[in-house]
Amino acid sequence: MLLPWWGTVIGYTLVAACIVNGGFWSYLYSMEWGPEISEEWLVSLLLSFFTSLFGLEPVKVSKLKQRHCVLFSDDSWSEDSGVGTEAPS
Repeated sequence: MLLPWWGTVIGYTLVAACIVNGGFWSYLYSMEWGPEISEEWLVSLLLSFFTSLFGLEPVKVSKLKQRHCVLFSDDSWSEDSGVGTEAPS
């Protein structure tokens, strides 16, 4: 059963409010550090985020896919199709 149309609006509003709330408190907390430490923290945060996004996550996905293919592959198709067998003489 699907929710009414206004359920989606409420859900997205709650998500946006949580994001704004977290950003607001992070901003207020970073004001205590001063501009130098805040900039270092922001650079560190962005660097770790993009390293994870473009470096680690693709490796994790490819390794997971490899494991899935090895563990759940069905090799019975190669026996039935005649692949690897010689032609009768």
